[in-house]
Amino acid sequence: MEHTILLVDDEEDFRETLGKRLKNNGFAVFTAATGKEAISIFRESSPMIVLMDVVLPDTSGLTLLQQMKEEIPDTEIIMITGHANMELAVKSFQNDATDFITKPFDRDSLEQALEKAVKKTSIRRRLHRYAENKAMRDMVIKELINEDVMVIAADYRILDINEPMLDKLGIRREEAIGRFCYEITHHQNSPCAGDDHPCPLTECFKTQKPSQTTHVHLNQKN
Repeated sequence: MEHTILLVDDEEDFRETLGKRLKNNGFAVFTAATGKEAISIFRESSPMIVLMDVVLPDTSGLTLLQQMKEEIPDTEIIMITGHANMELAVKSFQNDATDFITKPFDRDSLEQALEKAVKKTSIRRRLHRYAENKAMRDMVIKELINEDVMVIAADYRILDINEPMLDKLGIRREEAIGRFCYEITHHQNSPCAGDDHPCPLTECFKTQKPSQTTHVHLNQKN
């Protein structure tokens, strides 16, 4: 299946050069110079991946990121910027960006970000397809080598967890399964709450939409 990508940047030379490279890598490429053009093409073509500059002539890339994720949450969006900025990177990830890369980026950085986006899309489709098949779900989770995955039930109990997450938390699988997620990840006796530490699971059930927040998880040494 051909992968579609929307490239959003106001620099014409950059769009043309990168667009050709993406086409040579097998992507069907759409391009836009402004936020207005980008959202119009996004709604018409529903691209699998969006590669977008943080700074656009008519809007903020972060604002467009939020809008796109609200309309099609499964879209993988890679933010690009001409300046390394930790605050922008954090805000991008808080709004569910797939990656954040800085111009001028080398071939490896771009390919790694695109590979991550393609892989997440593929795995998400398979998870949707095999949501009721535990064996397939387990296999897909194990394939998420570079991702931390924890499957949590509506009562906050941990149903499944992959090896990268276990390693970072410093615990064994049998110590996690069946325990409350907040006991394991935050060493507390109740779910996360409040504007400064919202619980994405609570928000998901409340709004019936995907929810994301940024949390600091604690290992056994805090």
